[in-house]
Amino acid sequence: MIFIGPGPGSPTSKNDTGLIYDLLKEVSSDMTKYRKIPIFGVCLGFQAICHHLDSASNKNHNEIKYLAKPVHGQVASLKLINEEHPIFKDIILDDTELLGTRYHSIYYSARMDKETYDSHAEFKVDPIAVTNDDILMAASISNTSIMGVQYHLESCCSNHGLNVLCNYIEKHVVPYYLSKERHDYIGNICEYLKGEEECFELLSNKNEESDSGSGKKEFNVDVHSHYVHEKDLIGLHLNLISLFKKMFGGCLMLGSLVKQKHRGEFSIFGIPNDSSSYYYYDLTEESIYKDDWQNESTAALISNDCDRKSYYQFIEKEFQTWQNNINVSSENEAIFNSLPFTGGYLGILNYEMGDCVPKLAKYSNSIGAIFAKINQALVWDHFEDKFYFIDITQQKNNNNNNNNNNKNDWNKEMIETVLKEIKNNNEDQTSSKETLLKTKFPVSNIEKSDFETYSEQFSRCQEYLHKGDSYELCLTTQCKVTLSEKIDPFVLFSKLSNMNPAPFSSYMSFPKIDINLLSSSPERFIKWDQNLDNVELRPIKGTVSKKKDPKMTLEKATSILKTPKEFGENLMIVDLIRNDLYKLLQEVELKELMSVEEYETVYQLVSVIKGSKPKKGHHSGLTGLDILKSSSPPGSMTGAPKIKSVELLQEEIESLYVNERGIYSGVTGFYSLNKKGDWSVNIRCLFSNDNINWRLGAGGAITVLSDLDGEYEEMKIKLESALQIFE
Repeated sequence: MIFIGPGPGSPTSKNDTGLIYDLLKEVSSDMTKYRKIPIFGVCLGFQAICHHLDSASNKNHNEIKYLAKPVHGQVASLKLINEEHPIFKDIILDDTELLGTRYHSIYYSARMDKETYDSHAEFKVDPIAVTNDDILMAASISNTSIMGVQYHLESCCSNHGLNVLCNYIEKHVVPYYLSKERHDYIGNICEYLKGEEECFELLSNKNEESDSGSGKKEFNVDVHSHYVHEKDLIGLHLNLISLFKKMFGGCLMLGSLVKQKHRGEFSIFGIPNDSSSYYYYDLTEESIYKDDWQNESTAALISNDCDRKSYYQFIEKEFQTWQNNINVSSENEAIFNSLPFTGGYLGILNYEMGDCVPKLAKYSNSIGAIFAKINQALVWDHFEDKFYFIDITQQKNNNNNNNNNNKNDWNKEMIETVLKEIKNNNEDQTSSKETLLKTKFPVSNIEKSDFETYSEQFSRCQEYLHKGDSYELCLTTQCKVTLSEKIDPFVLFSKLSNMNPAPFSSYMSFPKIDINLLSSSPERFIKWDQNLDNVELRPIKGTVSKKKDPKMTLEKATSILKTPKEFGENLMIVDLIRNDLYKLLQEVELKELMSVEEYETVYQLVSVIKGSKPKKGHHSGLTGLDILKSSSPPGSMTGAPKIKSVELLQEEIESLYVNERGIYSGVTGFYSLNKKGDWSVNIRCLFSNDNINWRLGAGGAITVLSDLDGEYEEMKIKLESALQIFE
């Protein structure tokens, strides 16, 4: 079976259709010879089949036309013209409608033009289904095994898609493969199917790994737990960061500053010590560096002349070497497996670290990724009211008893210090917050994207959307805040946390290389468990402001967010993510479709997609980092389809104002030694390379239903979530 489609692009363009163009040209040259080969087209593939193989159409007539209003991410009720067609027969067993999700601005019109169409031709388009306004949605080529659908039958909002494919396979594919003459049918068509097969290459080679079950382990993992009762969730987070900065010279924090099930359950404090280090990737130099956290030495070059994939491979190899050499005692094993983080890597990935993002010749900030090696951490379970102290120490041949005693003393000291901090925090909950909210920072300039530039970018988006080059483009802008003097990033983060607490907040400060990320993100990108039995993504699309309408309620926000525009925005990203996961996982399930969630300053439309079970064969060694790399950048920050949308945004649209996105719309999270991971999208955030110039990004999905003024206003609302700390 040859499956072609879906798009984007035009069926008349060889640049858009590639080998499909050559394939169908060959088939059309001898339809009698190739008519039994099962070819099924979707969307662009369907249009291409009709355009190249419909011998009844008048080729002087322009049968490929543009819709008056493109339809992207909209669900249509379909009418069956031929209810007895074997592919669609008996698929609707009750009174439900046949529904199809449409993603197209181009359609095939010749079959509906009675004046120029020869209905007696041997190989003609036979309509099967149309929309209420008679746009062709499904058809076959008469006297062949070739057919297709204009709508996306794989979309989560299309129904009976599996039945259609199963019927097609039963009617055309199985008989073809059982036929003795099938090799005669295929003819020269094999030449067009040759080429480089798309194959996902794993980051690690399991054959090269050391045996994790043999030999003496080099590292011990120790876990201590203690109950806590805090009265000020945000205040204690900030006080603990401050405490660890004083004691150890730094702290990395991934925090749930809003206590919520499924998206605000844990906070993680990575505590650097004299053995802590981090690996970063320089995009311009294409080099990997290692830097120590506490000493004054310069960064060491690990590898040069290596691409982005090489960095991921390096991190995966380092992780597996470390993970294979840890020893977890039987008394700690249950806790080790249950916690989200048990030591490992805390990291930042720029937007430009995504596979499909075109490489630039030069970057304003070259550091594209940082993974910090954390062997001491505090994990806070907000629902169990427990602190877990994680300590990974290297075993020594001599003085083991002394080493263990020192380790236990360290944990005892830490517990006592943290408990004292909790007590102090609970006794003074309000004064520090009031002081923070009144703090004014020395702002010398705020540079925002002006309306004229945004309008030009919006117009370009609409041009590409109407041409069919994309269905949705996530247009982003950046604001630059310049301070007159350096301010400790922690002070900025403290105010941000109080003004916009979020379930996926991040404090990531690397003073030696001048990288600072302060995030109050509401959006999880991806989370995975130990065996990849539960891989979850939670894309956000659709925003309603609370501040703009103080009387806004959840009910009112829900009615606004369930309009065709907002529905289409979210649906397109959901379908994109499902496609990303299906490349690597056997099972993908839509758990929630467009639920409305409430945050500090906005209501947002959220969906939940879960995947499980790595595919067999060459995916048997799949890891969480493989899925993270393959899925980046987040679909909610690109648009759909991802590859083409990313190219258009970077090369034709956003380049009007900024060179690259950088940390904004990348991801931040952890890769734990128990093989778990959790990453959030870098939105509602600030980032800086010098503690003087701070950048803030904001944007939104542009579709053909978007309104310029409305999108510009939504962008400003999102920007204000973080920008408000400077006002």
